Amino acid sequence: MPSGGEYGFLTAGILVTIFGTLLVVALLVHLPQEGASTAVTLWVLASATGGSLLFLGVLLVTQAVRFPGAANGPEVHRDLLITAASILFYFSGFASVASFLPTLLYINGTGNLPEAGGIRFYGDALFERLWGVRGILVSLVPFAVLGAFEILAGTWLWRSSQIGGALGLWLTPFAVVFLVGYGAPYIYVDVPLRVLLVVLAWSSLT
Repeated sequence: MPSGGEYGFLTAGILVTIFGTLLVVALLVHLPQEGASTAVTLWVLASATGGSLLFLGVLLVTQAVRFPGAANGPEVHRDLLITAASILFYFSGFASVASFLPTLLYINGTGNLPEAGGIRFYGDALFERLWGVRGILVSLVPFAVLGAFEILAGTWLWRSSQIGGALGLWLTPFAVVFLVGYGAPYIYVDVPLRVLLVVLAWSSLT
């Protein structure tokens, strides 16, 4: 049975997620039709504030998800490489979960991808060439789901769980699809590095 602490994490996670969603919607529900720079500024603000709260909400919920075979007891020693891998999973999970709703509302409101500093986020790669901007809008949903599972893998790895390592490796092919589809530079470093860290420290997982 879930403990009182796990119920607390679950409740807090749901409330934070709801608040983050409302904040993003409040910022982006009425995007200005003129002035692309203003719309991008609102997108950045929504991602940094409401998007961060969405990540925090999902992170809190994962604290309440006990991995199979887990039992209450002293915390298991965590290898330094596994700590690094966990952080990388958190990082990529943050990137997708925090940007999901702001980007979805931005595309829906403007019909374009957000662009800043000469970078078209999510664009100029395979998904846009195949399906256009509206196709990218649809692809954001599975990308966010992937991000939520990456956060869960990060949490279970933080607990030095072998199930967390297995989940992280299982998610890799899906992450590669979005790596190619979006051409996001950070994924080229994050995905292979976290796989390497998990493989190198696999024997330390329990």
